[in-house]
Amino acid sequence: ARRPGLAPAALAAAVRGAAPRPLAAVLVVPDLPTDVRHNSKIDRVRLARWAEGVLSGGRVRRP
Repeated sequence: ARRPGLAPAALAAAVRGAAPRPLAAVLVVPDLPTDVRHNSKIDRVRLARWAEGVLSGGRVRRP
């Protein structure tokens, strides 16, 4: 993905087909935020806050 936001329809359909649970949305980002203490670990808290904001109608920007 070049910009963060909703996944293209084909990708979203593929992810939904492979997921064991229903998904409300499939989001994409160019790169994942990393934890400052461990540069290789994904900062899941930051990513969750970003996704919650996007899904609640907030502005779509990089997490």
